Amino acid sequence: MIGLCMIVKDESSVIARALESALEHCKQLVVVDTGSKDSTPQIASRFGAEVHFYYWNDDFAEVRNYALKLMRTEWILILDADEELVQDTFKKNLELFADKRIGGINVIIKNFLGENLQTGITEHRYTRIFRNNPQIRFTGRIHEQIRESIESLGYLIAESDIIINHYGYKQNTKTKAQRNISLLESELKESPDDIWYKYHLAESLFAARNLEKAREKYLELFQSSLLNKDYFEMTRIRLAQISLSNDELVNVDKYLDFVSSNQDIEGLRLFVKAASLMSQHKYLEAFDLYKCELIKNSMYIDKVQLDFILSKEGLFRL
Repeated sequence: MIGLCMIVKDESSVIARALESALEHCKQLVVVDTGSKDSTPQIASRFGAEVHFYYWNDDFAEVRNYALKLMRTEWILILDADEELVQDTFKKNLELFADKRIGGINVIIKNFLGENLQTGITEHRYTRIFRNNPQIRFTGRIHEQIRESIESLGYLIAESDIIINHYGYKQNTKTKAQRNISLLESELKESPDDIWYKYHLAESLFAARNLEKAREKYLELFQSSLLNKDYFEMTRIRLAQISLSNDELVNVDKYLDFVSSNQDIEGLRLFVKAASLMSQHKYLEAFDLYKCELIKNSMYIDKVQLDFILSKEGLFRL
């Protein structure tokens, strides 16, 4: 009923986990390799995957759509090599596949942000399961999308409790960051007003610690009325973080002058505010804020870092 579709390159350290997580449920495993120099293709073959090779042309959608042509199952699951399907959650949502109105299924992507699994986790929803239909195809060189082509055929996209764990941020490299930045810049040359690509370019620059260029992009977004609420609030927080790194404390207060209804974002806002208080030597006020439940429970907060900060409280209360 369902097959696994992957594109990979030099993923020998992680691909076995991804394939093993899908073996029980997937009747076909297709792996398209874009130029591995390690044993990734051999490992995939040992799991029974059909391994194909495709020239990398700086276009994720192009490779993914080539891989889709190789699929023979009724449904397709998309996994990256640094991910794993949480099998129990898949079993609990099998009824969705019987609904003929449904063409795609949104899953929960859990992003583990550090080497320690308690360091931080973010979540987002994404359409990773969809019907095998030649008219359902990806668009976009990077952060490629499938939803629009599913809905254009009149299908519904169902929400599910299926979880995919993503560990890639633990091994995020400068090479990958620069690749993402280059691809996003290429997309923006073709679609200069695309607010979605602008936001992800700013985020990629921020992650790569190219803070001044990131600030330029965030300031463009700050003036836009097209960003959704969560992205706009994250833009304000990023501008505050960059201002804090430059000791521009007045700007920090300006950008953080809001309250978010999203508890995870609000926790991050308060965390940055507490860091600003520390920079102003308002240590006791800062520690009182660090201990609030919103910060403790926010999925954007590095829990190891937070515990380390709180462990130093006694030094400042002497």
